[in-house]
Amino acid sequence: MDECTFDRSTLERLVKLETKTYMKFSEMDRALDLAREGLEHKLEGMNQFQKRMDKLENTFATKDELSESKDRFRKELETVQKFVWIGLGIILAIEFIFKVMVK
Repeated sequence: MDECTFDRSTLERLVKLETKTYMKFSEMDRALDLAREGLEHKLEGMNQFQKRMDKLENTFATKDELSESKDRFRKELETVQKFVWIGLGIILAIEFIFKVMVK
């Protein structure tokens, strides 16, 4: 076997390179941890927002309920309109009768 020998300066450079490499990997691990924490925080916020939307969704009227309410409102409006027209007819009749009686 060939024996590999390094002089002192080469060993020092290898140790420095190893140290720098270790530091870079440590920095990358820390950056990944920070990114993971940030992503988890964002996902938590999104989950809370989704829960609020789910709660709100239960308070909205369905299409069928809105259609039913609209139909009921239309019928009530027609009834009120009939009373108004009847009331106007009565007023006109009374006015006509007074005019005839006054002459």
